[in-house]
Amino acid sequence: MSSLDGNKGGVFIPLDVLCDASLNGSKKILFSIILHLCETKAGCYASDDYFARRLGVGKRQLRRMLKELEDKELINRDGDYRRRYVFVNRENLNPDYGCDNYGRSNMS
Repeated sequence: MSSLDGNKGGVFIPLDVLCDASLNGSKKILFSIILHLCETKAGCYASDDYFARRLGVGKRQLRRMLKELEDKELINRDGDYRRRYVFVNRENLNPDYGCDNYGRSNMS
């Protein structure tokens, strides 16, 4: 099995994002890709085309997904569609905030 760019690997989805019932699976994966790319506080650059290809969605759908992540204050964006930087709001991530806090502790 290979990825689109030939690299093997994966992405990490923080537990509080994974357990957020208001985000669908594609948005959780998009956030985890952004988190992976933006390992520094300086943010990262990735085009709509880059994200859309990896998620298998259209650019308009991708823009709605990014807007929702921004509305939930998980990310910030600076720039326009030609040259946009994305920043992860790490202070809004709580590694100790697990699924129990979302009412999903009884997953049996």
